[in-house]
Amino acid sequence: MKCSIFLHRRVRAPGTQANFAVQFAFERISAHLKFLDPTVEKELTMVEVDEAERTALLTALQLTNDPRVQAIGRDVASAVRLSVAISSEKEFLMQQVESALLHQYGSIQSLRRDVVPNALLKLWGQNEPERLPSLAASKWQMTLEQPNVESMSISDELPQLIELSSVTDEDKAAVVEGAALVEGRYLLDLLLTCVRWLRPTWSTDLLSSLDFARTQLGHHCEPDPPAPTGDKVDLAQVVLCKLKFGAQGMDALRANFVTELMRNSTARDPVPQAV
Repeated sequence: MKCSIFLHRRVRAPGTQANFAVQFAFERISAHLKFLDPTVEKELTMVEVDEAERTALLTALQLTNDPRVQAIGRDVASAVRLSVAISSEKEFLMQQVESALLHQYGSIQSLRRDVVPNALLKLWGQNEPERLPSLAASKWQMTLEQPNVESMSISDELPQLIELSSVTDEDKAAVVEGAALVEGRYLLDLLLTCVRWLRPTWSTDLLSSLDFARTQLGHHCEPDPPAPTGDKVDLAQVVLCKLKFGAQGMDALRANFVTELMRNSTARDPVPQAV
């Protein structure tokens, strides 16, 4: 199955209002990608994934809903929040995030080994030591995109609380569409991982393709939101932000794996002999 077809088929669902919102969101991603970044869109049409890889990609999407993965993503968010106050430079943020997670290296590694299938590890670079430099360079790619960094930063934005009894179908559809854009962005990152693994010389720069979704992708998220009071809830925090934390947690699992690959590769390299 070609990557772009996989992205398109992902939108098919029964015809409830919320599912129509999901379908609309995924179709927006496909259309804007084709219009604003035709190079990447063309590459996605040329790369095919087999059934095992397709299953691995769907598993990765499902893992963004895993509370353990989301908990790691919250820790990533806290590290981004503290660091961006000093500098928003990507290399600095990456170093600070990885330093903040260093004490969790073993537990993240253990979770990764429990939940990430081998087919996904293959797309993450397993048994491909010659591709480690490009894999290392693409770590945290989605987490460190500007809209996402902004969404994890301190904000004066007040929570949009609404009484559960007052939630309308339109409210549900709006938050589901935003969550679908987050899921679609993560799915696109997974598909670009396919491109990096299968065609490492091709472009995976999205340029400004997703600027149309900046509002949703940049929606403010609290790593440690206050406990709900009464019957009121912030729908975006409950639905959209959990997926954002899940995607960041998956970024952490992948970064952990790439780090392990690099350590193993270094350990296998022969020690230079003194002349």
